[in-house]
Amino acid sequence: ALPIYTMPQHDAMLTAHYTFSPPTNPEEPGETTGQLRIYALSTTGSVGQHLLFPIYLENPQAVQSMSVDVQLPEGFVVDSENITLAARASGHQLTVTNRGSNAYRLQLEGTMGFTGNNGKVLDIPVTIPTDAEPGHSYTVTLSRGLANTQQNIPLRHGAIYVEQQHENGLYARFTYDKVDDRVRFT
Repeated sequence: ALPIYTMPQHDAMLTAHYTFSPPTNPEEPGETTGQLRIYALSTTGSVGQHLLFPIYLENPQAVQSMSVDVQLPEGFVVDSENITLAARASGHQLTVTNRGSNAYRLQLEGTMGFTGNNGKVLDIPVTIPTDAEPGHSYTVTLSRGLANTQQNIPLRHGAIYVEQQHENGLYARFTYDKVDDRVRFT
């Protein structure tokens, strides 16, 4: 279990030691290609950790609906009831279909287009299994991408990298959602 820090009733200063680990997934954080595509990036977590795995949409033209199948590695636990839409997908309805073997079809439908033309559309809550191998990258496979009525749009898989936790280490992770040149950290 990770250590928990409780904030005291008085001012306290925490010192964070940051280690930059360049991602192994090219083009992070989702550079624009100018083509319609659905993609995922690499994300990092530790054994037993709950994290949010984001799915992105690049859409140079207006898109009101999209669908993609997501296959997570065996043993990773998906909380499909709590998948959340990002700000650029507000006003859309999400339908999740469990296709078995840790595969899910995610369908987003709306009457208006997605806000912006490149960015996160949803977050999938995932728990890394306690028997996951630290130092190993697990592929998250995307397939069957649809946008509006266009089928077989380009896809890019993502990955979950399981990092080694250091004894007595304090681990913090932040995700962000960017819409209209504003960023919200969670």
